[in-house]
Amino acid sequence: MEGMQRMSDQDDIAVIRAFHALLESRDVPGLLALATDDIGVGGGRGRGEGKAFFAEWVRFATISLTPRRWFRQLRVEREGRHGTPGERASVVVVEEDAVWRAPSSGREMGRMRFATIYEIENGLIRSVARYGNIGEAVTTAGLYPEHEIAV
Repeated sequence: MEGMQRMSDQDDIAVIRAFHALLESRDVPGLLALATDDIGVGGGRGRGEGKAFFAEWVRFATISLTPRRWFRQLRVEREGRHGTPGERASVVVVEEDAVWRAPSSGREMGRMRFATIYEIENGLIRSVARYGNIGEAVTTAGLYPEHEIAV
């Protein structure tokens, strides 16, 4: 998926699905194409910002993610003027099963279930932040059980 086009006209869920697929294949250029310039990344090893930080995170990540439950809320949607693209922002929380593998052998090093908050702006990922469980992530994102969606 290298050289992937910006997905602003596609569903935010498709952006996150692409993120999972590109992360699984460690496609750094593909993932960078899905990110805003100031992407924020937060997880078990701290927080950082920007595409350079995100690229390093991907290069050293040994994680595979399998989505389980999805919550979504559209935060902003405005049509553009005179045929220009509009603005769109949403927050998506995904409960995920994570598996870490040794880079050299592929041997499983650990697994756990956690939740990630993805902020999407105009088809690009603005931030990715990991939380300990789905309840914590949904609450932090300001969502409620009725925001759960079938994917």
